[in-house]
Amino acid sequence: MGTSYFWVKQITMKRILVPTDFSAHSTNACHYAAALAKVTGAKMRLVHVIPQPSAVGVTPDAPYAAPLEDYFYFLEKLEGQDKLAFESLYQELKAQEADGVEVEYAILHGEPVTELEVVCENYQPDLVVVGVKPRSEAYRFFIGSVASRLINHVNAPLLAIPPYAKFDPIEHCIFASDYDIIDGNALDQLRALLSPIGPKISYVHMMEGATFYHEELEEAKAELQEHIQSLTGEIDPEAQLISGDDLLHKLDGLLDHKNTDLLVFVHVKHGFFFRLFNPSLSKQMMFITHKPLLILQGGKA
Repeated sequence: MGTSYFWVKQITMKRILVPTDFSAHSTNACHYAAALAKVTGAKMRLVHVIPQPSAVGVTPDAPYAAPLEDYFYFLEKLEGQDKLAFESLYQELKAQEADGVEVEYAILHGEPVTELEVVCENYQPDLVVVGVKPRSEAYRFFIGSVASRLINHVNAPLLAIPPYAKFDPIEHCIFASDYDIIDGNALDQLRALLSPIGPKISYVHMMEGATFYHEELEEAKAELQEHIQSLTGEIDPEAQLISGDDLLHKLDGLLDHKNTDLLVFVHVKHGFFFRLFNPSLSKQMMFITHKPLLILQGGKA
């Protein structure tokens, strides 16, 4: 049936990594991750990265740079404040969603995405949970967003939490694909990752610019269902096609119509120049949807 047992055995939710900068949207993601950890039995690690001089524009040869001793004094003071912020967040989580959950935290120094990439290599999280900035901020700083940049720099599934999303039991998720063939490995990965929860999974195939007459649409839908059935063994999988223009906003509207708790994308990694001029659908959807977005890591294009 096309099942990849490697994925089923390896991808389970035992360790959740949550980067935080103590902003409202990242703190909200921490609460979501804590509630998810409690449901799945996972442990979680909170990480905050304090930028080094080169990461904040302060270098010894910069004409506007402050003396390094002043910077490191500031850094020491900032780290003390961050430790207090971490302790406050830790106690807040423990008093609410994280009661009974194993929680640890760490403060690092360096360029945030680079340091988080190293943390992922060492900690081997099964899921990385990030908060997404409010839409106006997100679009303004789209290219520089840590959340969007992490998509290309971590190998673990990434769960993006919109600013005001609260944890609800994940009973229904939509697996959305813009590829001609839905990735069987990604489906195996999704089913194994969410196995402690066991939500219903629906499938949406997006075809940009395409238009169908009713009979053609039904035929294409039947082919999609048959393909999913061959991959998953489901008797009658719920599947539909979205075609035409503005696919992402159409998909976002479908999430409410279908009472969806989670949206799932597969991210395929491209080269730098392709990413520069062609932001991935995953990154674009991150700043459109008001539902939690799970991004599974596919291969390289």
